[in-house]
Amino acid sequence: MPKTDRLLPESAHDNGQRGTALILALFLITVLTVLGTMVLNTSIVEIKMAQNQKISSQVFYAAEAGLERGLLMLIKDFENDSGAASPWGNANYAGWAETVTESSGTGSVTFDPDVRSLDMYLGSSDANLKRLTLGGGQTVNGLTFDMYVYKLGANEAYVMSRGSGNGGMAAVEYHLKVDDLSPYNNAIFTGSGIAGQFEGSVNVSGSVYSRGTLEVGANVSFANNYTTGHHPLAPGDDLYDMLPAVTDLNTKLRVKGGDLNVASASASIGFAGTNNSVAGVFVDGATNIDSVGTHYYEELQSEVPDVPMPNILDGMRNEFGQSFINGCIASQGYAGNNAAIATSLYADWVSGQGCWSASSSVGMVINASDFGNIIDGSTGSFSYDDGAGNGLFFDDATDTLVLKGNVVIVGNLDIGEANGNDDIRYEVYGDSSGGFSQADGGTLYVSGDLSIRGNFSPDPSKGYLKGATGVDDINSLGIVTPGDITFSGKPGNYYAGFFYAEGQVNFNKQAALAGTVIGGLVNFAQVPDVYQVPKLKDYLPKAMPGGHNVMRLTQREWRRVY
Repeated sequence: MPKTDRLLPESAHDNGQRGTALILALFLITVLTVLGTMVLNTSIVEIKMAQNQKISSQVFYAAEAGLERGLLMLIKDFENDSGAASPWGNANYAGWAETVTESSGTGSVTFDPDVRSLDMYLGSSDANLKRLTLGGGQTVNGLTFDMYVYKLGANEAYVMSRGSGNGGMAAVEYHLKVDDLSPYNNAIFTGSGIAGQFEGSVNVSGSVYSRGTLEVGANVSFANNYTTGHHPLAPGDDLYDMLPAVTDLNTKLRVKGGDLNVASASASIGFAGTNNSVAGVFVDGATNIDSVGTHYYEELQSEVPDVPMPNILDGMRNEFGQSFINGCIASQGYAGNNAAIATSLYADWVSGQGCWSASSSVGMVINASDFGNIIDGSTGSFSYDDGAGNGLFFDDATDTLVLKGNVVIVGNLDIGEANGNDDIRYEVYGDSSGGFSQADGGTLYVSGDLSIRGNFSPDPSKGYLKGATGVDDINSLGIVTPGDITFSGKPGNYYAGFFYAEGQVNFNKQAALAGTVIGGLVNFAQVPDVYQVPKLKDYLPKAMPGGHNVMRLTQREWRRVY
C-alpha cells in the first residue's frame, strides 16, 4: 500500500498558536497591570509626599513667622525698656503694640542652655522659661504657632516658635545676645572728642566712647574693675564703699571718627589676670599703641558702632514720646535754640504747666538768684516746697542738700566753696504718685552753667550707688544742663551721679567721680579718676538725655529644632 503523509488539520495548528498568543497576552496584561499599579502607587506616594512637604513647609513658615515676631518683640523691648531689671529681665515687653502674657511650666526639669533646644524643656518649672500668649493672636494662614522664651539675663535670651496645623509640626529657635550701647553704659561719653591728653596718673575704670580722637599720655590706665589701675580702690575708701561689688565692668574703648594714640609706655590698657583685661578696643581711624607698653585687651577692631551724642531734648522725647513733645513745642510756641526750648519744656513738666496739667506736677522751678546762685556752708538753710513735697531743701548745719521730685534751677549754679573745702552731701527722693521714694531718683536741671567745688556725693555709709533692692540703697541723681559742668574742687574731692552737659565737661582738679559723665566736649585741664557704676543704668532718673537703650545685636544664632 502506498505510503502517504498525514497532515494535522489546519484548525488544530491554529489553536496551538492562538493558545500561545493568549498566554503571552495574559502575561503582558499582568505585567502592564503590575506596572500600572506601581506607577499609581508611586504617584500616590509622591502626592502624599508633596502634601506632607507642603504641610511641612506651611508649619515651618508659620513657625518662622512666630520666631520673627518674637525677635521683633525682644528688639522693641530692648530699645524701649530702661527700667530696673531691663530689658529682658522682666515681663514688660515695652514698645510692643499688643499685650504679651507670660506663663510658667509646672515640670521639674531645669533648662540647660548648653543643650540649646527649648523643646526638651517646655514643661520645665524653671522660672526663666516662659510660654508667651500674644493678644493679637497666633495664627498664620489658618495655622498656629506657640512661642517660648528663656531669658538667661538682661542681654541674652533664647526664643522658640513651634508651628502646627493640618497634621504637621515644626519648631525653630534663635539664640540672641545684644549689647546696650547707651551713653550711660560708659564712664565717659563725649560727642566731640576729648580735649588735651589723658595724662598724669589718670585711672578710668569702665568704658569710654569718644566721637573724636583720643590722646592717651603717660601714667594713664583703663581698667576692667575697681581694684586694678593706677588708682585702685580698696575697702574703707569712700567711693569703694558706695560702689557695687562688680568684678567685670566689660570695659570697652570706642573711638568714632578719630584716632587712638597711646604715646607712652607707662600707659596701660587692661592688666594681667582674671577679669583684668578690657573687653575690646574699637577704632575706625588710626590705632597707634606704643609697642613698649604692655596692654591686655580681648579684641581690636576697626568697626565702631555709631552712637550719636544725645540731644538735650532727647530726655523729654524719650520720657513722653517724640510726637507728644514735638506737638507740645508747636502748641506752646516755644522758640529759640535747643537750650531755650529744653528749659521751657523741663520747667512746664516739673510744675504741671503748658502741655501738662497742674495735677501732674512732679517738681518745681527755682531761680538760682533767690539764694545767690551758690549753695555752700555760708548760704544758710533754705526750703523750697511746692506744697506737695516737691522741692529743694538745704541744711547748713549738716551741709546736706535734699532733692525731692525734679527741680529746674534757672540761672548759673555753684555748689561748694571756691577753695573746694566744702563737703556737700545730697539725698534724692523721686516723686512717686504723691509719695517719695529714693528708688525713683531725681533730676536737677540747671539752665546755665554748673560748677561743683568740693565733695558732692551721697552719704557713703548708705551705699547709695550700689543699685541694690533696699530703699536706702538706691539714690540716683541726674544733672542736666545745656551749658557747661565744671568739677573745680581740689585733689581728694569726689563726686557721684549722672552728669549731662550739652556744652562741655571740665575737670579742673585731680578728683574722683563715680557714675557717668556725658559732654559735647570733655576737657581734662587737670586729670580725674572716673569709676563707672553699671548698676545705676537700671535706675536712671526721669528725662535724662540719652537714657534710651541703644541696641547692637552681637549674636543671632538660628536653628531648626524639627
